[in-house]
Amino acid sequence: MLLILTLLFSRFSFVYISVGLAIGLVDAVISIDELTGGKILSAFSILILIVGGFVAEVLSNTDASFGLAMQYMLVVFCVDLLVCLLFRRQIERFVARRRSVP
Repeated sequence: MLLILTLLFSRFSFVYISVGLAIGLVDAVISIDELTGGKILSAFSILILIVGGFVAEVLSNTDASFGLAMQYMLVVFCVDLLVCLLFRRQIERFVARRRSVP
């Protein structure tokens, strides 16, 4: 639904969607690391999002627009959310086992 709304601001871009998928997977790994108690990778989360946006702009050979940026961020956050939800039970079990071990 939100992806359709971004089409009102700009055209559909396979490059932005593809880069968003890749960055979303990397961001999901960082989110899972944060949920399991890691603190080192979380410092790179925002940096990876910004660099991914620049990479998408360079690869697409277009000027950045609000709609394309929204498509990129929407895909990144949706992929991050879906991966974390899919592995939620495994993450909870891992954290519970980690807390129960003295």
